[in-house]
Amino acid sequence: MTTNTPLTVRRSARSRGLLALGSAMASALLLLAGSTQAHAIVGGYEAKPLQFPSVLALQKNGQLICGATLIKPGWAVTSAACTSGSAPGQLKVVSGALALTDLSLPGITTMQVAQIIQHPDYFAGNAQNNIALIKLKTPLVAVPAALPPSGATFTGTATAVGWGATREGGQPSPTLRYVNTQVVPRAKCRAQYDDASIADSMICAGVDGGGKGTCKGDGGGPLYKNGALIGIMSHGGGCARAGLSDILTNVASFRTWIDTKTA
Repeated sequence: MTTNTPLTVRRSARSRGLLALGSAMASALLLLAGSTQAHAIVGGYEAKPLQFPSVLALQKNGQLICGATLIKPGWAVTSAACTSGSAPGQLKVVSGALALTDLSLPGITTMQVAQIIQHPDYFAGNAQNNIALIKLKTPLVAVPAALPPSGATFTGTATAVGWGATREGGQPSPTLRYVNTQVVPRAKCRAQYDDASIADSMICAGVDGGGKGTCKGDGGGPLYKNGALIGIMSHGGGCARAGLSDILTNVASFRTWIDTKTA
């Protein structure tokens, strides 16, 4: 995302066609996950040590590109947009860090990636099935996130976590941050974007009036509810803009796939 280019612009009419939709969504995903100038939580708070033990930083060639979440000692989950085009040897995950400026500090572990498993039906054009699994070369000693049951639905408050700027166009935050937001009904989210491509396998989050949410560089990071990972940052419109919710991959829709691949 840049200051002048929202991740997903409002579309007033579906008559612009699927081609325009695909172009907008592909650009959104590239902006969300492709920049080394990572932006993140808007309107939130600094995380405390061990507050979010399952949160991981995903690095490519030593640069932060996305967030990820530990779900088993040897497995993490992120968005497919974050891993697309990358080889395992290019990626590393960082655990236990609040700041990413000195990874030699006690309690911080940097792990090599053994394998990337992208969802076979991932399509960047409309962000469908935007999920990928990361197998670590060595199991990670940290508390993994719980996963919701297959088909579960959610309402109420949830918590997004990530690194980066606290405002659109700002500079990266020196520390991990989090923000409490609200699960947005899918029908309301579709109306915000005039976008029927927001599928049942997606979940939306935001607050009325804006000011709280995620931004570029938060792609692949977690949305938690009651300690469970319910969403994976995917895309959205701007940084915490009023009337434009964040759009995430709905983890409950992929629980069977996750269990099968990580068994």
